[in-house]
Formats: sequence, C-alpha cells, structure tokens
Amino acid sequence: MCITQELNYNENSKKVKDVPINEDVREYTKSFFRVKKWLQNPVQDCHEFGRWQDEELNEMSTEFMKCKDSSENAKVYKQRIVFQILKLVILKCITCKCSVHKNIIEELEQAKLEECKETPPSEIKALHDIVTRYHELTEEDDIQRLLHECDQLCISQEGVCVSLVEPNDHSKKKQFRIYFFNPDITKLESGSAVVICFGTNKGHSLYK
Repeated sequence: MCITQELNYNENSKKVKDVPINEDVREYTKSFFRVKKWLQNPVQDCHEFGRWQDEELNEMSTEFMKCKDSSENAKVYKQRIVFQILKLVILKCITCKCSVHKNIIEELEQAKLEECKETPPSEIKALHDIVTRYHELTEEDDIQRLLHECDQLCISQEGVCVSLVEPNDHSKKKQFRIYFFNPDITKLESGSAVVICFGTNKGHSLYK
C-alpha cells in the first residue's frame, strides 16, 4: 500500500491533525497493512513483528501460529494482533506529535463498525476516541495524558480457550499470569489475601 501525504495538509494550522507524518510513522503504517495482509494467509512466519519490538505482540503472533487451524481462536488472535499494532502506530504518532494517517483512521472506523454488529463498542471505540481528541490538540499541548491513556488500552481475551487442567502427557507446559480488576478494592492492607471466587458477583473475598 502506498502511504502518501494527505492533500488537505494545512501548513498554517497548529493542530497535530495537520502535521505530516514522518518517515518512521510512514514505515510503521506500511508495516501494519503488511501484517494485516499476512493474517489473511499466514502460510509462513511473518518477519514484520520484529520491527515493533513489542513483547506482547510477539506472544500474540506465536499463539496465533499455534492455533491458526482453529477458526474461533485464530479469529480472536487476529483481532488482538490488529488492535495491538493499531495502538502501537497511534502511540508512535502521538510521541512524534504528527497526524494519524487517514488509512489508519479508516481501519479504526471499519473495525468499530464490525465490532458493533456483535458486541458493544469497547477498546476499538476507545482507540478511535483517543485519535479524535488527539487530532484536536496543538503541537504545544501536553500529550502525556493521552499517551498514557492509549498505552493502557488492552483488548480483552474473551473467546480464547485456556485449559487450567494439567495434561497427563509430557507436552510442554507454559506459565501464565491472570490479572483481575475490581474497582471496589482500592488498597490491600498488609497480611490480606485476595480469593477469587468464580461464579460470584464480586469475584473476590478478603480475609486476614
């Protein structure tokens, strides 16, 4: 895909939406579309992931290759990979204080529409909202809040099948961590423990 400067660029504008993308952002944008194309037919390993130097993205691509023949799990990992790279492209734009290319914005809008067909808008909508607010900033405005907000976005893993039962064979085992968030817990006192109770409304209980 050819990523060119948008024709409506206004040199007199102070808003970041009118600041042209630099060469680094251009290459990151091209890389996104190369990965997206590869996801449609992943017959070989994709070397694009090394460009991003993102551990989470590398893990996603590894897991995707393991389950690519499982349509449901593969679909979930495709969505997560696309979301993660979109987020990384936008983070790069915010860091460089340049516009987000119109092709990336179109991807966000399309993904948001597809997401709305099945589930309520969530992470994609939040990402699109960040870009909208970012484009209204000027080059002199503080970007740290938006940068942090974007960096904290994480797509859910609903739909990925994870077995918590130890296999009887000698297959390779993998350690992983599960994070739970509950807004009612603001501080844990020393000596307290959190017990996860699956199937309850709160999902936790505390004791000393």
